[in-house]
Amino acid sequence: RELHPDGRYRVAVTGHSLGGALSTILSFYAACDRRFTTVAPVRTFTFAAPRVGDVRFLNAYKQLERTDRLMHARFANTCDFVPLTPTFAVNG
Repeated sequence: RELHPDGRYRVAVTGHSLGGALSTILSFYAACDRRFTTVAPVRTFTFAAPRVGDVRFLNAYKQLERTDRLMHARFANTCDFVPLTPTFAVNG
């Protein structure tokens, strides 16, 4: 309510490299909370961010995108290896 008197606001999250990875995780949690998606989907912009999560996280993240609770724009340079890491899956 401190951001807007009626509690209605839009959420945008951004980050670069490790900050982009953290932005991805934060946007997932925010999009799961209806308080942050009442006006518009959570918007995420990441730059040169490594991949986060496992297959279950990926599927849940994509579901939030399909249901218009989350929008993610991912920017990466083709010569940068960080957005391609990790190159293997960790089973947890």
